[in-house]
Amino acid sequence: MLTVDDLAEYVGVDSEYADEAQMRRLERCLRAAEGWLVGAVGHEEALDDERGEEAARQIAKKMG
Repeated sequence: MLTVDDLAEYVGVDSEYADEAQMRRLERCLRAAEGWLVGAVGHEEALDDERGEEAARQIAKKMG
């Protein structure tokens, strides 16, 4: 399962030094991307698949 820290690394944000607003924005983008992916595929198991995680990363990056 993709975490906010994974997403931060993917988009080039050092989560250790990021402020609360940046991390909240990443968390919102991640939740929205996961929701979109589950809606598009039709089941939550897509989030546990490597391809699903990569799709969620890419979607969240575009949102942010």
